[in-house]
Amino acid sequence: MNYEYLNMEEINFTDDRFRISYFQPVRALAESILRAGVMQPVVVAIRDGKYVLVCGWKRALAGREIGLKKIPALVYDEKNDQKVYLTALDENLSSRSLSLVEKAECLTKIKSFGLSDETLVRKYCSKLSVPAKPAFLDIFLKIAGLDEDMKRFISEQDISLQVVQLLLEFNSKIWSDLMPYLESLGQNKQKQLLENLYEISRRENIPPELILKSKEILPILNNKNLSVLQKADQIRLALQKQRYPQYYSWKDLFESYIRRMSMPGDIHIDPSPFFEDDQITLKFRFGNRKEYEKKLSFLTDLTFHEEFTKLLEKFGHEQR
Repeated sequence: MNYEYLNMEEINFTDDRFRISYFQPVRALAESILRAGVMQPVVVAIRDGKYVLVCGWKRALAGREIGLKKIPALVYDEKNDQKVYLTALDENLSSRSLSLVEKAECLTKIKSFGLSDETLVRKYCSKLSVPAKPAFLDIFLKIAGLDEDMKRFISEQDISLQVVQLLLEFNSKIWSDLMPYLESLGQNKQKQLLENLYEISRRENIPPELILKSKEILPILNNKNLSVLQKADQIRLALQKQRYPQYYSWKDLFESYIRRMSMPGDIHIDPSPFFEDDQITLKFRFGNRKEYEKKLSFLTDLTFHEEFTKLLEKFGHEQR
């Protein structure tokens, strides 16, 4: 490799055939370059009379952002694109973990060199920490085929593979509609929202966009008094109730009995998980004998409470 100082205009930033890094923030690096300059040269190859970046996209983009005129570079004298690309991949893998989108782009570009799916699965999926199965290769190739906004969303929000798999079930319109709300949720809640939307759509044979316009969801979307996060969480819960109507019907009924009993805050009566059996759990806390006796007195009186009797008839052994 030859060491040179290149004029920035000599670099063809539109040619990303060797690019590995995508949607990486450059502001902090740009500030570092302003203070100390470019400490490590980029690597370029010559294609069609122009310098094409092989390694150091982030450095070059940061330098361009601050108006850098020249940049130190190593010129890689290799004509085989596949060999150059795999060199760039190895350099990146030696220093950092790749995002889902970067892995997807890598597999797509490697495939473009004419390698078979079998070779991609056997040799390159494992190299990229992707499960070495054809189904996962298909998922990552689909990710690479998404539009730029969707790929940027996945990268910047650090969306999990499970959530991306669910998002791939929806069209771009649903992506666009849901993006602001998914951005405000953690990964578990993102997954819940999408799973519920997908399962309701599949079970009821209703397009997801119509579900989002239903009488349960549309008032939430149109409520100007709610923040984006509040809307996102209410949409998630509304979809949860639509997916499991029987469970939430039982849950609402159980909680209505509890409310009417005027229970102290430190006494709790809970049903079995998902109402899977007729066992009911009672929990209470006390710090001394007096508190203990007070709780027992309340629970003794509770035995004859009308709502407690109804709860046992509906959810306990007395229902049988």
